[in-house]
Amino acid sequence: MNRLLKFARALGMVVGLGLSASVPAQEVDTLAKIRATGEMVLGVQEYAVPFSYLDLNGNSIGYSVTLCQGVAAFIRKQFAMPGLALRYHFVNRGMPTEALKAGEVDLVCSSFGNTTRRQQEVGFSLNFFYSGLRMLVRRNSKIQKFDDLSGKRLVVSMGSTSEQAVHQKIEREGWKVTVLLGKNHAESFRMVRSGRADAFVLDDALLAGIIATSRDPNAYRITGEPLWVEPYALMLRKGDTVFKRVVDSALREMMRSGKVEKIYANWFLEPLPPRGIKLNIPMSEWLKDALKNPSDRGVE
Repeated sequence: MNRLLKFARALGMVVGLGLSASVPAQEVDTLAKIRATGEMVLGVQEYAVPFSYLDLNGNSIGYSVTLCQGVAAFIRKQFAMPGLALRYHFVNRGMPTEALKAGEVDLVCSSFGNTTRRQQEVGFSLNFFYSGLRMLVRRNSKIQKFDDLSGKRLVVSMGSTSEQAVHQKIEREGWKVTVLLGKNHAESFRMVRSGRADAFVLDDALLAGIIATSRDPNAYRITGEPLWVEPYALMLRKGDTVFKRVVDSALREMMRSGKVEKIYANWFLEPLPPRGIKLNIPMSEWLKDALKNPSDRGVE
């Protein structure tokens, strides 16, 4: 039995007996809860194509969801829990940290960037994707770069890192733009579609998914050099050392075996359910390097 399993199982026994452990209780809460209830609750979203969204039957699917399901499979095997059940809980784009703190979810599986600002509130797994912050505009728009937005209206989704990045650019450069807030990606996109906003600022992979699943994909395009590049990671409770070790071990095993590459191909190179649309986004050099040298480092 490896060190991870000895440590985790010993802590689980301590908690089960109601005794005090040599580490803070917070560090063992999630794994102890999963083992006690036989259930793992995944925080998911409805519109974050291709990371976390719904199929026609209302089932949660996507790249991040598949990785979380892989973590669950690892727990079933390593902790002899073949009956471990998965429950899916929707988290608002701006509220995943609250859902974790409240114990409503055990692991958030979507497209949340691993930033030092968020690390003050939650923990992150190893990074599993890298995305650049760019713009979605209408096909006939004259906007090509971010500075072309001066004097215009842009929209960002509430609680997204694009909101943070836009305000940083305003403060740093005195950028003269009107910033609108959408409650989620679907609403932000509708603002561009209706003409209320001139551009939607978001991670390029998510923008590609939004365009691909829109009614008229040819009516929109992605433009602008990235404001920044950020890693995505699974989100867990801050200070939950034992559970982070389990999650990271599961991801590291999938990375080492080549499984993550296959999962990536399914969601970024093959036809997407439910409409069979292809995103055709090759794996970035950043992600290729991350699969060889896993890291949980965030960006500022």
